[in-house]
Amino acid sequence: MPTFLKEKHPLDFMGRPPQMAAKDLDLWYRARPILLIDAINLYFNVGLGGQTDVPPGTSPEIAAMWLLNTQKRADVVIEQKDFWIIVELRFDATANALGRILTYISLWNLNLIDLKPVRGILVTNRKDSDIEFVAATMGIEVLII
Repeated sequence: MPTFLKEKHPLDFMGRPPQMAAKDLDLWYRARPILLIDAINLYFNVGLGGQTDVPPGTSPEIAAMWLLNTQKRADVVIEQKDFWIIVELRFDATANALGRILTYISLWNLNLIDLKPVRGILVTNRKDSDIEFVAATMGIEVLII
């Protein structure tokens, strides 16, 4: 279950990342000056996990498409010198956003890019003390923009 970082974007990239919803894009534009401090690489729509079991006789091209279509997608992945950050952008975040980050971190750790540790950050527009409490117990940072 490989991790696909795909295309590296310049740190000053201001375009629309692939498959990013409009409300999430607004959060990204507002959070990027904070999130990109000390960043060395930037990736969007990062593929994690995915199903590799395909019927016997499946062509390699179809098997590759199946894997890409079944992968989970992290909104943003940022590489720092000593660690990675997986960012979930979620307008009006609920508990399911925390589940997504935990899933992404677990899948990342299953197929490490390198030996640097990974952190999770939830970027949202809404303060929710329950979400903040649960996130803190899981080691996930919440950035309210």
